[in-house]
Amino acid sequence: MFGKKLSRTRAQRRLLLMNLARSLIIHGSIQTTGAKAKALVPLIDKLITRAKRNTVAGQRRVRQILADRTAVNLLLADAKTRFNQRNSGYTRIINLGMRKSDASKIVLMQFIDDKVETDKLPTADKTAVKSKPKPAIKVSQVSTKLQNRPASRRPRRKITVKKT
Repeated sequence: MFGKKLSRTRAQRRLLLMNLARSLIIHGSIQTTGAKAKALVPLIDKLITRAKRNTVAGQRRVRQILADRTAVNLLLADAKTRFNQRNSGYTRIINLGMRKSDASKIVLMQFIDDKVETDKLPTADKTAVKSKPKPAIKVSQVSTKLQNRPASRRPRRKITVKKT
């Protein structure tokens, strides 16, 4: 294979790209990380170009890479008609934002001829997220005798939560 290593061995990377390509062909769009999407673009371009030529060797190579009958049949059937006007650049990558758990870039990858549904894209509006009201906290009074002590010898203040 070719492209980035994605912190995987050769066999793991091959299977990952094969599964991503299969999902993209079957579903039309996938949501994945930016690095995986960028690594998938050249593979998808080469698969579609081979399927458009419609040679026996190209069909065998597509079957070897995808290893799924439904994905291969969809690609071979759609390649001539769906991607006829284009020579390359069959996919688009739309940034969706950052993942909360590890802050990696999440993207939506889809074929160019598909329409972008903006109502399904997440919004970056921070006002839409409602936060829970914080409980009222009352700090108990510390005597003046304790306040005059040095900071290293002062006891910690006791915090009492007032239930409302």
